[in-house]
Amino acid sequence: MVYQQQKYDFKNKLLEIKTNPQDSNFILSLHPQTQDNQTINNEIWSLRHETYRKMYPNVIVNKHDKYDKESCIIFTRNNEGKISSTARIAYNGQKGIPEQQLIPNIIKQYEEEGIIFAELGRFVINDDARGVLKNYFRAFYHCGLESEIDLYLMFVRQKWISFYQQFMDATIISDLEGVTFGSQSNYACMTWNLAKTKPDFFKWCETTPYQNHFSHLGGTIQ
Repeated sequence: MVYQQQKYDFKNKLLEIKTNPQDSNFILSLHPQTQDNQTINNEIWSLRHETYRKMYPNVIVNKHDKYDKESCIIFTRNNEGKISSTARIAYNGQKGIPEQQLIPNIIKQYEEEGIIFAELGRFVINDDARGVLKNYFRAFYHCGLESEIDLYLMFVRQKWISFYQQFMDATIISDLEGVTFGSQSNYACMTWNLAKTKPDFFKWCETTPYQNHFSHLGGTIQ
């Protein structure tokens, strides 16, 4: 099978996915971040704010986050239609990425080498969305392919490092000594090179390297 890029533009977009990891057709919709979708944006901000206030008190969650407009905001809804989880793919652009101040030399190196990268973050899952993790990582992987990303940067709690190493073959590029974001955990910065994703990843999240999950959305979305 030859994978053909659909050339979807995920920047400044809202991507809704299903919560059920057993559904192979897990992408529901892709829409621009416009005033018409402000209710969704507000709900996402509220979920971020409430969760980060409790878990990461040192992180300021702005309602009008300047990086959101350069990002793909992924989310799910519960049975009542309320936002139940969210994550963000923040593409490197004129503003850079949100946590670039933690690894400035690495960012400079990537840019000089022409490496295309994005930061995964603002990841929040409440009780209504338990079990959705596989679908998020499916979305991260396939959105990355569509966007022709070389690698993701991830700021990871120490307890999750082995998970990323096992399934994505992710590597630690900085130990971020003393960085906790106000939590009780230390963090490291890891890279996930999409081209080196391990077979264990596809088995775990029940997808294939070249499966196109976006064709049903109806062509290129600008």
